Amino acid sequence: MSRFLVAAALLAGAVLPAGARGEPIAKVRFARQLEIPSAWETFRRPTAVHADLHAGEVFVVDGGAHRIVIFDARGLERYVIRGGATFRGGSDVAVDPEGRILVLARHEGRQEVIELDFDGADSRVLDLDLPASAGAGAGDGDGDERLVSLALSPDGATLYLLDEARRRLLLFARDGHLRATVDLAADLDERRAREMILTRVDVYLDTVLVPDPMSGRVLLFDLDGRPAGSVGIQGGTACTTGFPVAAALADDGVVYVLDRQKALISAWDRTTNRCLGEAAGIGETPGRLYQPIDLALDGDGRLYTAQGLASRVQMFEGALPAAGGRSRKFDRFEGVEP
Repeated sequence: MSRFLVAAALLAGAVLPAGARGEPIAKVRFARQLEIPSAWETFRRPTAVHADLHAGEVFVVDGGAHRIVIFDARGLERYVIRGGATFRGGSDVAVDPEGRILVLARHEGRQEVIELDFDGADSRVLDLDLPASAGAGAGDGDGDERLVSLALSPDGATLYLLDEARRRLLLFARDGHLRATVDLAADLDERRAREMILTRVDVYLDTVLVPDPMSGRVLLFDLDGRPAGSVGIQGGTACTTGFPVAAALADDGVVYVLDRQKALISAWDRTTNRCLGEAAGIGETPGRLYQPIDLALDGDGRLYTAQGLASRVQMFEGALPAAGGRSRKFDRFEGVEP
């Protein structure tokens, strides 16, 4: 373990509320690990976690096993969609209000966006009007996955894709028509632009969140891709960011940020860019994080983290509810064999 990680572990040994408004993070506590209830099956390599605010379910992409595992709000497994011929691997997932699932994964050797029905029985590959300069949308078959993450607007009408090769956020209609392109490196010099890394795009209510790990910030946009500020202050001390890789927007303008380098979940005031505190911390025991890669927030204030190392997906309770989230729990798998 590096000296930096040791220092981060010491700093992250407990919840560190910051000031009088520490409540958004001070109450965050570990609840449980999400597990597959089978003596012979476990997560092989979780690559993404998504909280469906419409149905109150949690979707985990298990890229190592080519499947999507669906959990209820209590963290109990509900259903498994297995890939294989339909998709392989998988790097991200989103769900629209009608229960249709979009997964970013490999199909016939290409990186594609694949639409599945609610139980994965029917599928189709979206025909995206990708900009010519984005190449074949990471689908040239050489393993260079340029499309790294996807998200949907709350109404399901707009698809957001991150193109890491060109450092762009792409906005598509659901029929695949390109609506807009956002150059995420437009204000950077050539060296900084080359160094830019893209990890996740997420959408909560009217805000699109795109972490910029190299700057320690989470970039914010409106649903049409117009800049709407940022949160995060990079540094090596408590309540600063190291390498943010995922984010979620809660009520009251609070942004929860997952920091891969510091193995922390921090809370930030969107209006003032003030850090409101940190939780979790580095480690391999339940409630700790090690090289986390994704974060999701549900309508009841539960945070979910995914990490490939040790193949863990964890649930934390006590956060603010997701912006625009409503707890609408219903059994859409009634009568469907798991």
